[in-house]
Amino acid sequence: MSDHHQSEDELVSADRLWWRRWWVISVVCAVAAVFLSMLWINFALTHHPFQRLGLMPQVNEELIVAVPLLGMFCVALVMRSFVGRPPGSQNESAVRQTADRHYARMRWIYPVVALGAGPMLFSPANTYLDRNSFSFYELLVVAIALALAILRGFGWSGTFRRGLDDELAQALRARAARFGYALAVAILVLACVYARYRPVSADRLLLRILFITSLTPVLFFLFLEWQSGRNG
Repeated sequence: MSDHHQSEDELVSADRLWWRRWWVISVVCAVAAVFLSMLWINFALTHHPFQRLGLMPQVNEELIVAVPLLGMFCVALVMRSFVGRPPGSQNESAVRQTADRHYARMRWIYPVVALGAGPMLFSPANTYLDRNSFSFYELLVVAIALALAILRGFGWSGTFRRGLDDELAQALRARAARFGYALAVAILVLACVYARYRPVSADRLLLRILFITSLTPVLFFLFLEWQSGRNG
């Protein structure tokens, strides 16, 4: 029995060290990516490389932003190959042993997502989101990812989802999904009444509703998971 506990402690420790290394490398790459992105955007706004290819000005602006985002995605794939998989995701047993730390990380990552999207979604009209349709589609992708997380489980790999998909997690996700459905209906009712008496941009209103109703069930699930852990 002591060997089992010792091996579990070693696994948790190795998983903690892996995530620390991943965050350090991520911060370094993020700083470099922001610096290079600023250089690229400054160059692109000055020389208009895509307009020289005959593209429309609006498409030119979207591609200017798309290039650094594509670069960041490629860097993330390289990092994944370089750093390797976290020790806590190698098999279903390892996932279960490190599940508490996994959910603890998510409890601060998802609120950061909400704070990051808030200025774009709830700023006054004719601001960044209206001028940049690429950000509009970014938020759509984020909303889809949030919906998949609450419906299919947290984690893209099958091993990771199966390791976290015990009966308690299924029950909590189902409760969070019901909460999200009730919230969506309530918000849509209020939006229908609001839109009837006051003109409103349909795409902006729908995107706000979509983002709130996809993010809130995830946050509610994380709260339920934290509550169940406290209550044993």
